[in-house]
Amino acid sequence: WVRIRPVANPGYRFVRWDANEDVQGVVWIRWPGSWWPVPVDVNIKDLEFEEVAVCMENDTIITAVFEWDPIKVVQLAQGDLPEREIKEEDDPDTPDIREDVATISDAPAMPQLRISLNGGRPDVEVQWRLEVAHEWTRRINSPPDRAVEETVPVQNTNLQSETLTTTMYFPKTEVTEEGEEGEEPTITHMYNEPTFTAPLQSSQPWTPEFDGFIVGGEVTVYVKFCNQGEEDNPITSTFRIWAVNPAENVVTNYIRANSNLWYAPYVAMAESNAIHVNVNSQELNAGTPLQNRRVCGGSDGGTGVMQLTNPAPAYPNQVWSWKANVHRGLSCMAGHVTVAMDWMSEDRDQRGQALGETGYEDYDDEGIVIKNENHIEPNSGKPVPSVTEGTVAFGDSEDDDYPPEDAVAIKLYNGASRPNDDHPVAEGREFMPGGGHYWSWKNQQIVIVEDEVIVSEPGYWVRCEYNNNGHNYVATVCGFMPQDD
Repeated sequence: WVRIRPVANPGYRFVRWDANEDVQGVVWIRWPGSWWPVPVDVNIKDLEFEEVAVCMENDTIITAVFEWDPIKVVQLAQGDLPEREIKEEDDPDTPDIREDVATISDAPAMPQLRISLNGGRPDVEVQWRLEVAHEWTRRINSPPDRAVEETVPVQNTNLQSETLTTTMYFPKTEVTEEGEEGEEPTITHMYNEPTFTAPLQSSQPWTPEFDGFIVGGEVTVYVKFCNQGEEDNPITSTFRIWAVNPAENVVTNYIRANSNLWYAPYVAMAESNAIHVNVNSQELNAGTPLQNRRVCGGSDGGTGVMQLTNPAPAYPNQVWSWKANVHRGLSCMAGHVTVAMDWMSEDRDQRGQALGETGYEDYDDEGIVIKNENHIEPNSGKPVPSVTEGTVAFGDSEDDDYPPEDAVAIKLYNGASRPNDDHPVAEGREFMPGGGHYWSWKNQQIVIVEDEVIVSEPGYWVRCEYNNNGHNYVATVCGFMPQDD
């Protein structure tokens, strides 16, 4: 008996044994529940086991069959995800599994990859690199404070957004500067350039480090032999990296844990239903960040769970990481709170200053004061009317759920636009010219007669609940708030 095993040249993978039909051998198989492998008789022809034993009683020819399949990619086990090999092409017979996709977990965390050269040997050295390219949409004239990236414009999709292809390269190019004597020591700069690793034994797998970046898209792995000529092209292999969505309550609970704004999780629901990536695994854009979801009639280059628009999200983390996307959205909301407070404070002050000490009163034909909705006591302002959106009452009254500033801040997340005067929702309505804040104060008409100030028409609050598409974003957001919240 003779044990035989195939030995491939670098870049080749063993496929099967070839021999005459009557050549018999033995393989060792450890059955479930057994401690030791047991010998099993097999026919050698077309056998895919690498290590076999053959009884050499007569002259025979046994051939190991190899095929050119240079690069092997394995995603290591991660959480609930088992270890599995990533292929260049998907198998249509397994619709629930994408063999050509490595997965960003819902943590989110990048896939841990083990990349190797089939048939690699210690005496042959290679160098590796990996690039991840993704085509995405962002708002025009809204450049993000982005991480290192390479972007190539593809096309303008409409007047508001543009499509780009962004490529990230690994390993990163690092340039280290030594500090002056007595000053801070090393400063390392990281650049996004196509750079190969240092030489490695081809029998040694490469595990790419993603340096804290969360990024997906179309992946190309390159490997080149250290002894090949400069004119020789590297060997390549391609696959995809996609992301998965966390559960809805994971997203909303994370938002609540990182924001004291009661409406923040409902903004996420209104923007994306708390979904960060497309979910149909058979679509070309499956597992990629949700883009341009139509919210309240608009589609303006938004990205991810918070549909980040302006400023555009920083690539790649705020595009691919749902947590980074959420944090940028919450930061925008915090800024909107400041704007809303300043806006309403200015309008309240404007309202009070205009009325001054006089207040306002309507009179009947006999000169008697009418205690109507226009009546304002001297030295006091007119409260913001109570308005209910969904299950939420906004206003200055103690019976209201939340102050009107919250309605202003919520609408700001959608842009605080207003409908044109010829829009159907504008019929019979008065909106302040120019702006589209949820509430604005319109000053009273003042007439001066012989140095006496006469208020001819009271000031009042003007509500603009609609955006430029005629939709009420505040009502959409509040519609996600349960009755008992």
